[in-house]
This record gives sequence, structure tokens and C-alpha cells, in this order.
Amino acid sequence: KVIGFEPQCDLCEHLYAHLKRNKNFSLERTALGATSDIKEIKISDAHVLSSMSDRWIQATQESGRFKSYNWDKTEKVKVTTLDEKIKVYGIPKYIKVDVEGYEYEVLKGLSVPVQNISIEFTAEDIENSYNCIDYISMLGDFSFNYSTSENLILSNQKWKSKDDIKDHLESLCVKEIKSWGDIYAKLII
Repeated sequence: KVIGFEPQCDLCEHLYAHLKRNKNFSLERTALGATSDIKEIKISDAHVLSSMSDRWIQATQESGRFKSYNWDKTEKVKVTTLDEKIKVYGIPKYIKVDVEGYEYEVLKGLSVPVQNISIEFTAEDIENSYNCIDYISMLGDFSFNYSTSENLILSNQKWKSKDDIKDHLESLCVKEIKSWGDIYAKLII
């Protein structure tokens, strides 16, 4: 069973239209964050780049990655936490967080270890990813890996410690200033 969380009205309608017949998929129109609240999301003219992180928007525009996009609309959105959703649905086996620079805020709403977690990273905002790695490591004993772009192929044959994965990402981001991908965390049982 998959439970999705999406705060943007237009994207919720799109997802619901395409996945409403799938009995294993549920969608909630809400954002996730560190606390339950009402917040503002900046809507991009490319909806997949909409973000609640001003820092991420600025960093990716300054690098040139998304300089041709605008975030000139906003929406007020309901925000809840992963902990609140775990009370409703139970502890998941996997959490994927892809929220354009707001990953750390989402993870701060989680207080229990989850077997598998992935977060998106961008070179321009790598400190956000380091904060996420440190936070995940506080929840339990995790090992880490990553993939670049959207290839979903793990970059390392062996899973790494939090310090080793941060070193790998640091060297990658120095070489490729616009690198991006996903970081995977696996709970060591």
C-alpha cells in the first residue's frame, strides 16, 4: 500500500485522476513538515519545482540550474508530520521524501526509525542533505548509499556510514556543481 502526500491542488487532481482505480494507493492533500501548521508553498511555473524552501529556490536559481523558472505564485497549505501519519497508518517500510529542499523539515516530523528512507539531494543545497543524514542517524543505526539523477542505480556496491556517505557526496558535488539524485538510508537491524 502506498500513501502519498501532496499539498498542491492541481497535482492532487492529476494524481487522483491517474491513480484513483488503484486500490493500493491513497492520497492526502497535505504537506509534511516539522510541525502541524498552515504554511506557504511557492508555486513554480514547472509544478514539480514548487517548494516550501526559499533557500533551495535561491540556491538552484543562482547556480543556473533553474534560472529560467519562476516561483511567482503561492498557496497556503495544511502541514502535518510523519509522526501524525504514522499514528493513522502505522510505521511504513519505506519513506520517500522528494520536496525540493524541504527534506530536513519533513524528517524533523519523524521520531521513530523506519526501515528505509530516501531523500532527494542537490549539490547547491548539500548542507540540507547533510542535516538529513545526521537526523536520520539520530533515529537509529543506518547505512547509506546514493544514486545520481534519476537512474536509481546505487553508486556504491557497499553501503556507507554517515561520515563516509557525506565524504562521497562532498567530492561528487565539488566535481559536478549541478549534480543531484537520491540518498538512501537503510536501517541496520
